[in-house]
Order: sequence, then structure tokens, then C-alpha cells
Amino acid sequence: ATADTATVIVWELSTGVRRCVWAPFLGTNGVGQSIVGIGSDAAGRLLAVLGADSAIHVYCLANGLLLSSATVPGTMPGHCTVELVPLTERGATAYTAVISSADG
Repeated sequence: ATADTATVIVWELSTGVRRCVWAPFLGTNGVGQSIVGIGSDAAGRLLAVLGADSAIHVYCLANGLLLSSATVPGTMPGHCTVELVPLTERGATAYTAVISSADG
């Protein structure tokens, strides 16, 4: 990753097939953030869930746009629990992230 972009690779876990190669994240969004989950929304768009400081950010992998942000009070990304829930998407298995704070 550089100061302007972050690279995301999404693998299909059951087959090992690479599903999405990369997407640009605008500005310096990729700096100091860690990917805590990959999922898809109701429209079938692949999303990346990134965490930084006490916030969780959701980006669309197709265009790198920030879709939403949520604050997890008193919690750093490393202290979050991420549960990957399998979903069926166009005949392949996708995963969505359920994020909860370790602080309760």
C-alpha cells in the first residue's frame, strides 16, 4: 500500500479462486487501517470493512468509495471481534463481517 491506495485481494475460501483483485481507496484511507472483514451488500457489491482508531469504515471494492462509517466507542480495531458469516452470492460463497466490541 502507498499513501494513496490500499490493495485488497478477496479469495474464495472453499475453492482458492481469486474473486476480486484490487480496488483503490481514495485519499489516505489505506494508511493506518486494517481490514477486519470482507462482505457483500444486498445489491451484491463486494465490500471491505476497514478499522482505524475507534471507527469502522465500509468501502465498496468496485470504486473505492466510502459507503458508511460507524464509531465503536473505546475500541481499537484489534480489540474487535469479527465473525465471518457465509452467504451465497451468484453461486459462490461470500462472507460478511459481524463486528462487535471486545469491551461489550
